[in-house]
Amino acid sequence: MIFDLDEEQSDIRDMVRRFTQQEIIPHAGSWDENKYFPREVYSEMARLGLMGMTTPEEYGGSALSRLSGALVYEELAKGEMATSVGLSVHNMVTGSIARFGNEEQRHRWVTKLAAGELLGAFSLSEAASGSDAASLQCRAESRDDHYILNGSKMWVTNGGEADIYLLMARTQSGKGSAGISCFVVEKGTPGFSFGKTERKLGLHSSPTRELIFEDCKIPSANRLGEEGQGFKIALSSLDGGR
Repeated sequence: MIFDLDEEQSDIRDMVRRFTQQEIIPHAGSWDENKYFPREVYSEMARLGLMGMTTPEEYGGSALSRLSGALVYEELAKGEMATSVGLSVHNMVTGSIARFGNEEQRHRWVTKLAAGELLGAFSLSEAASGSDAASLQCRAESRDDHYILNGSKMWVTNGGEADIYLLMARTQSGKGSAGISCFVVEKGTPGFSFGKTERKLGLHSSPTRELIFEDCKIPSANRLGEEGQGFKIALSSLDGGR
């Protein structure tokens, strides 16, 4: 078996290594100490094609392999783990919408996510359903051409900084994971607010925050996939991170 990197993989690794040495390492200590989220670095990473790494090129992505993506995260983490984590979550959102969204959703969100115009966050866990995510209680009630979302989410990476949130909510009671659907919720939507920012032992420049929804009106057009497919989408999204 051959374990050497091919030319493209080596080039990507070397590019991100140089970027990390020049743009991240000199500032990493200050960012962490001041709990500063370096949004400007994400704009730079977009110019390198890193904000849509596994996303098809037709939607502005780089269509890289999982191995190439792992090399990117590894090199970034050598300089500052928080930026690597934030980029990983963003790419998880970008890739999931590209895979499970319809054409309108892909052109509406994926192209802007890949270009760095939008930052993404993933929201599954709740205070009472961390490891047992299928028992989540955040609820989205269908009303004509929209849903009314109520509940809260915890431990959301990029929380408060992200522009869109890939969120799992219950649309049907008594069906376990089959009653969960997936939605894209935009920052600034009435009824959507942010709770506490978690105090952590490290990764201080990567915000981890609570999301709160109080009669938050979400257009039906913001649902990703069909009703009941949310848990499948969530697990598929997490598979990429693993």
